[in-house]
Amino acid sequence: MAGGNYTLKIILVSDQEKINKLADAAQQPFIATAKYVVVFCSSSSRMTNAFGEKGKVYLRQQAGAAIENFLLKIHEAGMGTCWIGHFTEEEVKAILRIPGDVQVEAIFPIGYEVEKPRTRRAKDELGLRFNTYSQTKMNPIKKLDV
Repeated sequence: MAGGNYTLKIILVSDQEKINKLADAAQQPFIATAKYVVVFCSSSSRMTNAFGEKGKVYLRQQAGAAIENFLLKIHEAGMGTCWIGHFTEEEVKAILRIPGDVQVEAIFPIGYEVEKPRTRRAKDELGLRFNTYSQTKMNPIKKLDV
């Protein structure tokens, strides 16, 4: 955490009524089928006090890193989730009594994945680039004379 500022809060929701309301706030009905929902929140005040406006960038980076670690642990535990970033923030705050100055980063319904066929993605769809933004193919590797 930048500057030792622990700005993230994680809310584990197990109350089915709240989970149903979160599904409505996100316009994602499948969320209501989850036994648990995890909501990541952050507050920028400590970061902006320490680093000015740049603190907001650090806050986003910290949130993303923490969420990625969380996702890896969920996968390791044999469970699945879906990163929900589309929701009406004021509704989520009201449901979970989150203070107004706290930002809801994302919502994660937790469960066991339904097996689905895997599809192979094209390189361009993955956003892979080589050496410059516009180069979508890697140059052939040259054989070195040794």
